[in-house]
Amino acid sequence: MARDLSADEIFVDLLRVSREDETIYRFIKAVVHLRPFDRKSLLNSFIQEMAMKGAPPEFIKAIAALRDENIVIKIHEWMNDAK
Repeated sequence: MARDLSADEIFVDLLRVSREDETIYRFIKAVVHLRPFDRKSLLNSFIQEMAMKGAPPEFIKAIAALRDENIVIKIHEWMNDAK
């Protein structure tokens, strides 16, 4: 039986995919540059929409991680290192 991935593992996978998928990369980049209130509002709406459209729970969980300010800081660092 396959084990459930942790949110951290899912998010790392999302970052890997973002290196290969420009659309996901641009979305993450845009989201992390928003002010915290705006970011959380956008993400809450996006997560609700993705859930209604039947997006994989793992994807939703990974996107939800963007609500955490510490993760956003790490992503800023990752994106700056990736340049």
